[in-house]
Amino acid sequence: MSSTPDLSRLHVLLAEDNETNLMVAREMLERLGARVSVARDGIVALELAEREQPDVILLDVEMPRLSGLDVLRRLAEREIAIPTICLTAHVGTEHVERVLELGAIGAIGKPIGSLDSFGRRILDLMETGAGGTNAEPGLAVLDLTVFRPMAEMMGEPMVGTLLEQVETDLAGALETLDSAVRGRDVAVIRAQSHVLTGVAGTIGGMRLRSIARTMNRAAHDGDFVTISSCFTQLPVEISALIQAIGVERRT
Repeated sequence: MSSTPDLSRLHVLLAEDNETNLMVAREMLERLGARVSVARDGIVALELAEREQPDVILLDVEMPRLSGLDVLRRLAEREIAIPTICLTAHVGTEHVERVLELGAIGAIGKPIGSLDSFGRRILDLMETGAGGTNAEPGLAVLDLTVFRPMAEMMGEPMVGTLLEQVETDLAGALETLDSAVRGRDVAVIRAQSHVLTGVAGTIGGMRLRSIARTMNRAAHDGDFVTISSCFTQLPVEISALIQAIGVERRT
């Protein structure tokens, strides 16, 4: 039996102005079984949200006429309580915290990723609500007390070479975990979550390290609910970590 998430009970309002992104997201949602309404700007998104009352809104942050952030504000002002997930290329901690403060239940980074991870992320956020995460509270996306001494010790260009390898290792672990989670292969999940724990810890990715450790413990316990929850968070956490490293290296 397929482990692909089932969104057949959901009416999704997809608010996205970029036609390429809209086509991809709509196709993925429909393949997951969702009924999809489309808005190509913030004004239409707000109108459809009020009129159709969808189960969830997938909201692009950067849209014409009315931005995604302004849509969140208007939804709150009008007391329209529809779970809203922001779609954004900016998945750093400050940006995510901002959309949460405005009422979103979470964010999904662009590019979206695989069909299964997209569906699982939507369901996980709807289940856990705003801020749902398996990371320990208070941890930084990038712990500079770890990253800076390491970078200073290695120097350029060696640190650049290291970070290229880090991205390769993280992407490889995520791809392997995708198959392992769908196949319920606890041995591979244990091994790859251990890889993530080590790589993230080495460079100071403490939130990612915490989620990977939780996933590893869940794999030892055979707890596939927690494994799935952790896995849906990994793409956003990895993207946020890579972005944070990029910002730090430019400063």
